[in-house]
Amino acid sequence: MDEARNELRDVLDRCEGWLRAAAGAPETPAEWPEELRGDTSTLTRLRTRAASTLINVALLGAFSSGKSFLLSGLQSGLELVEVPTADGQTADKFVGLLPSSPVPTTACPASVVPVADQSPVDASGTGYLRVRFTDSDEDEWEDVGNSPAPSVVAAYAMQDADVTDRLRPHRGREVAELEIMLASATLPAKLYDLPGYGSPNPVHDMIVRAAMADADCFMYVSYASRTLSERDLDLIRFLYDHYLLSGKRVVWVVTAIDAASHLDLRNIPEWKATINRNNAYLKENFTLPSGQPDLGFIGEGFLSVSPALVSRDPVHVSSSCY
Repeated sequence: MDEARNELRDVLDRCEGWLRAAAGAPETPAEWPEELRGDTSTLTRLRTRAASTLINVALLGAFSSGKSFLLSGLQSGLELVEVPTADGQTADKFVGLLPSSPVPTTACPASVVPVADQSPVDASGTGYLRVRFTDSDEDEWEDVGNSPAPSVVAAYAMQDADVTDRLRPHRGREVAELEIMLASATLPAKLYDLPGYGSPNPVHDMIVRAAMADADCFMYVSYASRTLSERDLDLIRFLYDHYLLSGKRVVWVVTAIDAASHLDLRNIPEWKATINRNNAYLKENFTLPSGQPDLGFIGEGFLSVSPALVSRDPVHVSSSCY
């Protein structure tokens, strides 16, 4: 691994030298300066990636597929609390690193990044939140603070959120992306929660493309009580095109199996029926020129997980849930 990393650094050094030489050439086409700036930005991003020991995982899925909830569960960031109800009883509620809801929630790309204990910011607890706005430069992040209340995170992450929960200077501005730096991360992985390709916001679309380029692999998330649909197919086709160019592996996940455990007419739990149909859907739509399913892309198909069950009883829940 160290040898490969050194070879990569050598390649990046030579690329940087070529860009410097091209920028200093006496005669260059008029469009070169803009292209060189883009190439320099790409090179900077690649250098940062080469220096990192973290694996980058991009989570994709349709709206309300459970990506944010799963991401929180993967980093042990789900807290189970009891809240009072209108009838005077109590009910269980999960609070995660990112907001989750049965209706579309995350409006912008979000990431959770493990950091060392000696980080310059206090990333203990539920982490340190910072945001970047669409009217800011690409590398200009603004701090929100350590362990913000769920309503504060929601005010930055969710569409139709109450922006009065934001810091006063941040109200009235559109969020491009947000990041939570986490000192107590369970997995040594940077996890991207992506809203999907084709956003009406070109800034979000650009961030999704950059995150997919940085990702080492992908996790496609589907909800246990809903089989794949045409909306999923458009996104998976986009992911398939990326796979054909990059060869990056996709991990297929059906989440929230605890919410889809009742039996169907064949006495099969609903989540198992969802997995069977989803796998058949992939095999029907993503094939090789021979007509056979592209198993390089599909792999072993969908895995079943339940962040809620693991959070309730992390010791006794079967390891098959993750």
